[in-house]
Amino acid sequence: MDKSIFLPFFILLSGCTYQIHGQDRFAEHRSLCVRHGYKIGTREFDRCMREHEHREKEQNFRDEKTQARSSGNWDRLEKFKAKEFELSQKP
Repeated sequence: MDKSIFLPFFILLSGCTYQIHGQDRFAEHRSLCVRHGYKIGTREFDRCMREHEHREKEQNFRDEKTQARSSGNWDRLEKFKAKEFELSQKP
């Protein structure tokens, strides 16, 4: 059997990600910050939470951009490029 017919399926499957929403995402970030040694209620803990949220947003952005590129959705990809340019212009 030609195994190359399964390649598109595996590529599609590898692009699937589980995204945690709402309170689950908050709990995951909180757990990470506590494991890093930050105490709840401190400025350092708050900064850690913001950093994890920021990293997650960046990763979601990259994932969506990759998905647009791999699906050949050029209009959507152009929107991502415009958003990246806009963000690069902010101080």
